[in-house]
Amino acid sequence: MLTLTDTLPREMEALDLATDQGFNADRLRRQLLEGNVPSNDRRVKYIGLDLYQAEGGKMDEDLFSDQSVLHNVELVDKLFKTKLTKAAEDLQEAEGFAQVTPIFETWLGYQHTEGLRRIYRKSIDLPAADEERYNDLCEIGNEQEFTPEEEAEFDALEARMAGDYDDDERSAATAFVLVDSHGKVEMAGAYLPMKPASSGSGHDASGGQVAAKPPITQGGIDDLHIIQRLALQTEMLRRPDLAIDLLAFQLWHEMTSWSGPFNLQANEQTSLPSDTAAITIDKRITGEDDEPLGPLGADIAAAFTAFLDKGKKHRNTVLTEALVRCMNAPSGARINAAMLQSLEISPRSIWTPTAENFFKACRSETLDSIWRELAITEDRADQMERFAKLKVGEKRKELEALFNDASTQEALGLSRAEVAAIDAWLPDAIRGALT
Repeated sequence: MLTLTDTLPREMEALDLATDQGFNADRLRRQLLEGNVPSNDRRVKYIGLDLYQAEGGKMDEDLFSDQSVLHNVELVDKLFKTKLTKAAEDLQEAEGFAQVTPIFETWLGYQHTEGLRRIYRKSIDLPAADEERYNDLCEIGNEQEFTPEEEAEFDALEARMAGDYDDDERSAATAFVLVDSHGKVEMAGAYLPMKPASSGSGHDASGGQVAAKPPITQGGIDDLHIIQRLALQTEMLRRPDLAIDLLAFQLWHEMTSWSGPFNLQANEQTSLPSDTAAITIDKRITGEDDEPLGPLGADIAAAFTAFLDKGKKHRNTVLTEALVRCMNAPSGARINAAMLQSLEISPRSIWTPTAENFFKACRSETLDSIWRELAITEDRADQMERFAKLKVGEKRKELEALFNDASTQEALGLSRAEVAAIDAWLPDAIRGALT
């Protein structure tokens, strides 16, 4: 993460945030990017790193990802606006629109089109052979990614199908261009001025209906939506139990952060070790026995009512399982390491070391150390000399037998206390939280 910083003070700040304040990687990255622009920003994708650097822009590369950090925010914005303005001018000249306006935001809003009406291309039917090829490409696209040639052919066919604007309308129209999240320029439609209405009629001179201006500006509507959200938040503070119901409902249906009741994203931590032999894995963690859920359907209120009808026990089960699946490893989350210790949870409660699931990852000297710790006393000093001479594969098998085979433990003459020590033993890498 220090590769995102360009000065020693920023590096020290990053170290402090990570160690003393417990910032995770995502939060730390956001903090360090403040005042900078990441290379995956749509503006950077559009202008390109070569142009940015050619204009004197400074940047640092993140050695652990494909992302870089650009430090000259004003230069990025200037190059972006200059390039998009030039693209608008080129489109105006090439396509013959009366005007092409660059939009520097990611969307075309009402503030841009107020007093205008959109015009549309007149679509055409492709010849039979071209239509058949278009359908073939649709099938290919559903099964695999297009090759560059297929993508170009598909785009060309779609452009032909879309048709073109009426020449008279085009010559009087204003078109808009913007840059999408992928850094690609797209035309966001073409518009003509509203035709003037005859006095008090609500119709234009030709008798057509004139679109009325909205009674509230877009900014006003946005404020109303915020007020609506604040009212809901205020009520939820009075209904904590209902808030928990909604959270469980969102997690149960795996609703997205933008479409669910809460702006939360649950990233399940359900990866498994490379070898799962001798590990007891509760299927409620992996979710492999979960009942498949159908789509929510149009009546989401009815779906929520049906969820509530299952009762609080079901809600609590859903919530517990969903949250447990999102728990971070104690090695990275200090609170979880503290929970591991306070609840006296040992990984040995679900795991027994074997040759495949652990000892194959150990070097020969590490295997010797484990054997010495668990099996060797003064009376068994000869066993250490014998073990040290074994091949690595043989050492792994003997240690597996030491941990898993009662007859091996008996043959070595291990006491009950020594067997208990074997049953409780943990590698140093995960022993710390319990000592």
